[in-house]
Amino acid sequence: MSTNITNNAKGLNDAVVASLKEKLESKLKDLAQQDHALRERLAAEDSFVRNTYVAGQDGAAISEVDDEVIAMIQHDRAELRDIQAALDRMSEGSYGQCTECGEDISIARLEVLPEASHCVACQDKAEHRHVH
Repeated sequence: MSTNITNNAKGLNDAVVASLKEKLESKLKDLAQQDHALRERLAAEDSFVRNTYVAGQDGAAISEVDDEVIAMIQHDRAELRDIQAALDRMSEGSYGQCTECGEDISIARLEVLPEASHCVACQDKAEHRHVH
């Protein structure tokens, strides 16, 4: 396997990276399919609303469903960006290194979340910044 992987993370060799890349590509494919299905659902609901007078609680329920579908699409899009960024880091040879501090991301973390861009400490800091 020919890659640009130059990671220094302990145990993060070409075989491990190849396995994680497969996971990422599989997630990318699944999310793209889910995104397409959600967009079709939203378009179908939009078409129904445009062609039907919907009043009262029915109209509110449809609007609420639209909001949920839009939120799911936005979440999937963010996850797609994270996965693509991880694949880009693999190509660049920086995969497995925290984009914040430059330290190695543990393999255990990458196995669970292969698109992780931060080590646990930097992720914790980032989450606490957003909470406060």
